[in-house]
Amino acid sequence: MKYVVLLIIAAVLIAGCLDTSGTKPAWAHDVSWQGDIPKSTAVVEKELWTQISPYNMEYDAVNITARNGSNGLSLRVAGVSNSAGYPDIYDFTYSKGTLTRTGYMLEAILPQDREAAIAIAMQDREVASAGVAGIPAVRRILPETSKKYYTPVTLLSVTWQGVSVLVDPQELKIVKVWKGGGTEK
Repeated sequence: MKYVVLLIIAAVLIAGCLDTSGTKPAWAHDVSWQGDIPKSTAVVEKELWTQISPYNMEYDAVNITARNGSNGLSLRVAGVSNSAGYPDIYDFTYSKGTLTRTGYMLEAILPQDREAAIAIAMQDREVASAGVAGIPAVRRILPETSKKYYTPVTLLSVTWQGVSVLVDPQELKIVKVWKGGGTEK
């Protein structure tokens, strides 16, 4: 019995000492690098995994394209899911050990989440009566951006030609509506 307890304690201590920082997260199945690949990909990936996360799904592939430039290493990260029709794209710079997100366009959204956001957006009378046609673009807005308009939560933006609706998918409500020319409702 003593040996079992000691074995369990040793296993816990050893597990706590292992550095798994270079491993990919469970939501990223296949990670590939292209371009000017840095020597310290594990260090860069560790930082990337803190700033990238899929929305209600896993990425089947994460493609990282690196380019050396005057401001450091420019990274474009595309997260692709077979369940979504579009990818999530993140842009970063990595310089002097610091990763900075410079932009994003997040469209990897499950069809049912996309359809729910469109249905919520269409509940606005002015949007419905504006004669919006076609399939709108539906994009995810990250909390640090959404706090400018609402609160720091993930929102979905539903955009047709001339009309854009910001939707809170958790509260199932419209946050803001913009019509052509940038007028806000």
